Amino acid sequence: MFLMLKSWRMTKPRGDPEKRYISALTESAASLFLTSLTDGLSFAIGSISDFHAVRVFCTYCAMAILFMFIFQVTFFNAVMSLCCRREIDGRHPILCCKTIVTRKSQEFPAIFAEHSMNANSEVLARILFRVLNPVWCRVLVLVVFLIYLSLSIHFALALPLGLDLKLLAPDDSYVSRELLAQERLFADYGGFCFGVVNTTDLNMENRLVRRDLVQLYRDLGGGEFASCSEFWLEDFEREMHSSLNNFTFSDSLHTFLSRPKYLKYRNDVRFQLSGKIESIKMIFRIRKLGKQNDEPRATFMRQILEKSRFSGLIYDTSFLLVDQQLTTVYNVIIDVISAILTMLAICVLMVPRPISALCIAFAILSVNIGVIGALSATKTRLDIISMITIVMSVGFSVDYVTHTTFHYVIQRKNRLENCLLVMTEPILQSALSTAIGVSLLAFVDSYIVRTFVNTVFFVVGLGILHGLVFLPVLLDSVVPESEYMIAYECEESEEDQENQYGNPKTFENLPYVLTCVKP
Repeated sequence: MFLMLKSWRMTKPRGDPEKRYISALTESAASLFLTSLTDGLSFAIGSISDFHAVRVFCTYCAMAILFMFIFQVTFFNAVMSLCCRREIDGRHPILCCKTIVTRKSQEFPAIFAEHSMNANSEVLARILFRVLNPVWCRVLVLVVFLIYLSLSIHFALALPLGLDLKLLAPDDSYVSRELLAQERLFADYGGFCFGVVNTTDLNMENRLVRRDLVQLYRDLGGGEFASCSEFWLEDFEREMHSSLNNFTFSDSLHTFLSRPKYLKYRNDVRFQLSGKIESIKMIFRIRKLGKQNDEPRATFMRQILEKSRFSGLIYDTSFLLVDQQLTTVYNVIIDVISAILTMLAICVLMVPRPISALCIAFAILSVNIGVIGALSATKTRLDIISMITIVMSVGFSVDYVTHTTFHYVIQRKNRLENCLLVMTEPILQSALSTAIGVSLLAFVDSYIVRTFVNTVFFVVGLGILHGLVFLPVLLDSVVPESEYMIAYECEESEEDQENQYGNPKTFENLPYVLTCVKP
């Protein structure tokens, strides 16, 4: 929207309205299509994730961007054309039926007098150009960028992994306070975890088999991360040892389970219809509470079970987060790499110039490293929640750098200055509107919402920094003059061009938005 309005304001005010509108729309069409395509594909890649929540979020966002693109090229264009007609007719911006009366001496005092709202952005763009143009300033920008990149990599490598259950509840809720109190005051012992052993192929009549099962129970509960709690077979061997000489194991087991003292074990033994034991359950007490001990506990207990001759599983609620942590790292790497490669392929098609495409790739990678490093610096964990926002940041980061590169490459002379004149206002407007849109969420005491808000602010801040500072300096330093691209071919005659854009000498100081060639 901001690019379309900027393109309209840069056309000649007293030119033919239809040609002004066509020129403005043609210039912004590539950027509009590129933004929607990159953002949409970025979320579409996330919609094939292994996590249901990520698939739902990314599919919803991809469809929202599709409908937003359709809305912009249809309804918004119609509204914009009516607004342009209102502006040409000199009607009031709110009371459209009222005509604004101006004196002839005040009518068009300068070539862009009616677009005075652009004055501040053009002043800012020219100041930015004067600051970035000297060689010593470019060296300073390079030093700042290297410091930024090194800090981002340092924090990104230290990004904590896995979802912490305390973070799912609101910050000051009784759930989070209770979990914190558990870890602080009762860290030695926590809840319970379970071991399930498949006994379909085991002969429970065999005393050696039962002995090995008891030994497995003691091995699993003999480490520093869990202790033995309850196992029916251990009590059975101690209570029914003498009766096993006179009765079968099955009769002794039913007698044992029928006693009031051991009724609690009935759910720990699962029988088949034939009466054979299908599986048995062991109960352990968790020790050493805390996120940092979940993965060592899962690894230790699973290795003990794998080394035994029995098949089964160890279950604890924290093991779900441990498994999710391993899957999250894999999914983040695959989704981010796939999204970046897809974005680069699109950018190369839109800006088919090798050095410029490499600059886009480097800038996209830099923005995403910076976002991950900033999330790590704000104590955000790499989990399913931050995974959604990281995938989102890949698509958003493309917008700033690709538009800047595109508008730099299509300039024939004064490339840096003209690029900044075109892009400064839309980038700032887009960034500020995005930041304001999510700013109210910053007051919500929730880790999920806070992660989303932080990611948006980091993408916006780093996008501005790369789109208006780092990338323009890089482009003006490494892209040769020969790497030039024609935005589109204009089939108008020279007379039409002069009527539309005025005398070229009059506009020699204005930014080159379009480059027209004779058919």
